[in-house]
Amino acid sequence: MRRTAQLATMFALLGIGHTAAQQAQLQLNTPVERALDPKDAGHEFAVTTKGNQAFTITVQQQGIDIVVAVLGPDGKKVVEVDNASEQYGMGGSEIAHVAGLSPGEYRVRVTPFVRDDAKAAKYTIALTEVRDLTPVERANAQGEKDINELEDQWERARDKLDIKTLTGILGPDAFAMGPNAGAIRTRAQLVAGLEQELQNREKRGSVREHTIAERSIKVAGNVGVSTLRYVITNTIKGSVSSRSSGQVVHVWAKTDTGWKLAGDYNFPFGRVARPQAETVKVDPNALSSYTGTYKQDNNPGTIIVTVENGILQAQFGGDSDPSPKVALKPISDTTFTGFGGPTDEITFVRSANGEVRDCILIGDGPAIRASRVK
Repeated sequence: MRRTAQLATMFALLGIGHTAAQQAQLQLNTPVERALDPKDAGHEFAVTTKGNQAFTITVQQQGIDIVVAVLGPDGKKVVEVDNASEQYGMGGSEIAHVAGLSPGEYRVRVTPFVRDDAKAAKYTIALTEVRDLTPVERANAQGEKDINELEDQWERARDKLDIKTLTGILGPDAFAMGPNAGAIRTRAQLVAGLEQELQNREKRGSVREHTIAERSIKVAGNVGVSTLRYVITNTIKGSVSSRSSGQVVHVWAKTDTGWKLAGDYNFPFGRVARPQAETVKVDPNALSSYTGTYKQDNNPGTIIVTVENGILQAQFGGDSDPSPKVALKPISDTTFTGFGGPTDEITFVRSANGEVRDCILIGDGPAIRASRVK
């Protein structure tokens, strides 16, 4: 998960609000160019619609990795995108498609993605399409809005283990699935598991909280699918006991009584990187032993590790078009932070004879293993 719920909080703390002085009204096919520093909170723009209209926001990145979020007239997030991969995420276009059921002002937030190699650069934002929604699009958009509200209810109830709310959202033939056959559960088994989890929490005195990022919902007729990433924090008697992350896919079915959750697929990624860690000193000989080129498993990409002025450096890619080098911060003799994100970790693994053969990257997604090839 590259994004967290911190964006909204950051805007609030820095005073980015609703006033006209802080927002530029976007006009159809009239691009606006802005400079953005990675340390900035970002910019806000406004799009006003008459309701039941679709509009498209296109943001061209010019050397800076950004996130585009659109909030509806009620202040709730409608869509968030961060998909462009050109120039290692710092080029290409971020495109947000919005189905605006409600009339009024939609706020478009452009914020920099936090990364160690970020530099001040420019971007261009434009309102590239405005049109009326078709009857089918209106129905599907209403379904997506309804499911979004149910997802909010589900997540709140899941943290509190509010069994009544959870079972009310589940459909009569609901099921759960996971990355292997053993994770398949019927509705009865799913509910029994939730009840058992509630008993275990009460015995241990544990509390669960989580953040959601990259939620996406699409509806076609009477079927809807939502996806999201999560980070879960479990606390026992005021002390954090574990943090984990994963991805969820929900399948929704429209019934006579409204939308019901039919399928719940959970793909856990494992533990997340530590949010903070003290920097330590590492022997220069150890740093030299980590240098080389590592080939990512199930991916053509490579990781190039070098030492410059006594500091370990890493970059993605090959000789023709590598990403910018990033200085790594050691938090142990073998684990470093700052590669891929401020708290992402890269750990070098030694074999029984002391030779460094692999490295493992841990962020907010699945762990990545890379084998040394030279």
